Amino acid sequence: MEGKAAIAIISTSPSARCGIGIYTESLYGVLTEEQRSKIVVLSDMSYRGKLRYEKSWERGSSILSPLKLFFKILERDYDIVHLQHEWLVFGILFANLFYALILFMLKLLGKKIVVTFHTVFDLKRLNKETLKLFNIRYPLGLVKKAISFLTKFYAAASNIIVVHTDQMKIALVKQYGVSPRKVVVISHFVKKLPNMGRDEAKRKLGLQGKKVLLLFGLIRKGKGYEYVVRAFKKVKEKISNVVLLIVGAVREGEMYWGDKYLEYLKQLVKKLRLGDCVRFFTRYIPDKEVPVFFGAADVVILPYEKGKSYYSASGILHLAMNFSTPVIAARTLQFLEIRDDENGRAVDPENVDELARAIVELLNDWKKGEKYSENLKRLAESRSIEKCAQKHWELYQRLLAKEGKSRSRFVWVLSHFLVLLPAFFLIFSLNLVNVGRDGFTHVYKAWVLRHQMETLPFWLWGRWDWSWYLGNPFLRSYSPLFYYILASLSFIVPFWTAARILSSLITPLAYISIYKALRHFVKSRSVSIIFATVYIYSPVHIIPLYMWGSLGQAFSTIIVPFYLVQLHKTSQINRNKYVVEAAFLLAVTMLLNIAVGFWIVVLTTIWLLLKKDIAKLFKIGTCSAALTASFLYAYLTAGGTMLPVITPLSQGERLEEWLESSYRISILHIELTIVIYLAIAVIYVIFRKYGKKDWKKPYWEKAFEVTAVVIVITLILS
Repeated sequence: MEGKAAIAIISTSPSARCGIGIYTESLYGVLTEEQRSKIVVLSDMSYRGKLRYEKSWERGSSILSPLKLFFKILERDYDIVHLQHEWLVFGILFANLFYALILFMLKLLGKKIVVTFHTVFDLKRLNKETLKLFNIRYPLGLVKKAISFLTKFYAAASNIIVVHTDQMKIALVKQYGVSPRKVVVISHFVKKLPNMGRDEAKRKLGLQGKKVLLLFGLIRKGKGYEYVVRAFKKVKEKISNVVLLIVGAVREGEMYWGDKYLEYLKQLVKKLRLGDCVRFFTRYIPDKEVPVFFGAADVVILPYEKGKSYYSASGILHLAMNFSTPVIAARTLQFLEIRDDENGRAVDPENVDELARAIVELLNDWKKGEKYSENLKRLAESRSIEKCAQKHWELYQRLLAKEGKSRSRFVWVLSHFLVLLPAFFLIFSLNLVNVGRDGFTHVYKAWVLRHQMETLPFWLWGRWDWSWYLGNPFLRSYSPLFYYILASLSFIVPFWTAARILSSLITPLAYISIYKALRHFVKSRSVSIIFATVYIYSPVHIIPLYMWGSLGQAFSTIIVPFYLVQLHKTSQINRNKYVVEAAFLLAVTMLLNIAVGFWIVVLTTIWLLLKKDIAKLFKIGTCSAALTASFLYAYLTAGGTMLPVITPLSQGERLEEWLESSYRISILHIELTIVIYLAIAVIYVIFRKYGKKDWKKPYWEKAFEVTAVVIVITLILS
């Protein structure tokens, strides 16, 4: 890693006694001085250690904190930004949205993004008990959707994701759909600390001749220490010279219940009359004192109940590996390295009797303890902190090796700048009359709908509008989705603010959609950026939005590129999931603009007929027709026109002629769409009933050809 290469690590500070901060300082602290000089830790608190720390963000829900971090990164010439992620590292769960967004923006600006997931939730096992342990008060269904979305967002914003175990990688790939090529497994390190003889360690603690059980780490709810205290009561009845040490600082912060949990443990010890054999060391233990406690311990117990529904790696377990101390761990996703009766014991900590039996057996069987210690020692040798740090450094080198040749940073920045200009123009414009010739009338329809939604039953929404249209039930003729979106959003923010938000999103979303489609078909990132930028300044994008003001049509053209990608996937891979997604996007397009939807139906029909994939054509047609059925029926039964009343009455005769011809053309679109659906259904039924593999020239192939010709001729005539 040569030249100006610089790495920004987003992490908490070790001064907060947080596991993530301690992990960061320990991992990168073993690198060479030259390597460390290229690393800056952007933390929540100042700290003086082996690395350079800069306070750059704060915990909480304020949007100013991620913005501060974003501009801090832009000030420096960092090539790589690496987030050490934990779900509550930013204070609250939903703060992750802002930080994922700034990582995504940094990636667009050419930064290499790495995210280390220290915790990966198993969505199938996530339950209300886990939410209580994390002090999350939102409904379980909402939290699952939020975690799924945020994990996928982080994945999209990163070049590489680092996890500690193979199980974490499998969960990301299978449950969150992350590409396996993006996920790298680097195990949690085993920090090398000097060993201290057991007799000497016990002498320093005044525990000569005692059997010592150790609970080590930050004291907070969810650790399951109460189960150990209850089990210890039973152990004491069988082994009289046993003591229990509870060692570690109290975790600060209301969400962790550190002080309350400690008080609860002390009261429990008092209630069970164990005060003479349970000792508390409630302070931060520096590295130089750690060997004393682990050296004195005959057994380390990890009873954490909070690991039942997520994968993670335990720093305390890896400390035990360093000292080769026998371990009894909870049978959870957090301690999958512990294989029962091979390198430790895996138990259900809530089963106090099982836990007590395991402790007694291990204390009485020194041979079994030696076996566990040897196996832990071998595991520790493959996870030395030096090896893990070097793997991270090599990962950074590989990322930087892909730089330069494949992309010009100037092209990246210029492209995104050009994309944002129209959006900024719309956001800061004084009124929406400036947006297209007819933009205000489209917004007005949403304004009418908004008031109807407040005052009328739902079956009357979008009906008579006496002030602008000739008795026209406008949402039975105009595709209704855009108006419902704007009207619904106006219940959250002021109406004109909502209108500006939606109109300002059109250009950026159009850019993203065409870029994604080009990336799918072309693969070249630079080519995709350039042509996506050209696209938003082409007549296809400019005319509907800036000249016509047809906001529904403008939004439909955002969906079309995504639909084309989905249609291609559907034709290439035989999976019902892709068929359903394609049908959904097609339905959304038709509900945004019937004209665009019609032509996409035609394109879909021709494409799948040429592919001779009538089954998928039938499924897409049926699903999309079902999703749009109520609108299609209303469209066919609607009367009137879209022309405003403000047309001069002197042109009445011409007006009547125009109304009749324009309405017929509109009806022709929808009628042709339905005819195509019916033709697809009939051909499909015939094929399923009469088709035979041994036909020399299958008749259904001729039927496809005739149908395609009829469709093309009909379109030309229309």
